[in-house]
Amino acid sequence: MAGNSGDKNPIAGEQVLTAVTAQGELTLPKPFAARYDSDDQYQLMVESIGDSVTGDGKVAIPPDDSVTNMRVLDRIREAAGI
Repeated sequence: MAGNSGDKNPIAGEQVLTAVTAQGELTLPKPFAARYDSDDQYQLMVESIGDSVTGDGKVAIPPDDSVTNMRVLDRIREAAGI
């Protein structure tokens, strides 16, 4: 898997998102990479979860936000008839 030589995560260089609409296409290179931080976002996420579990840090995303997101996803699924 080839990535950009400056990326810590070789897969990060492979990210591309293309949205196709009736008006045309929009392509975003590296849409899921942090634009302000070159650290490995997956590593930071795992460390944050570990700190939360061991009590050494606060939860980055409050549980209420997660529940709200799941309700939104459930409504989208219902609206799609899935």
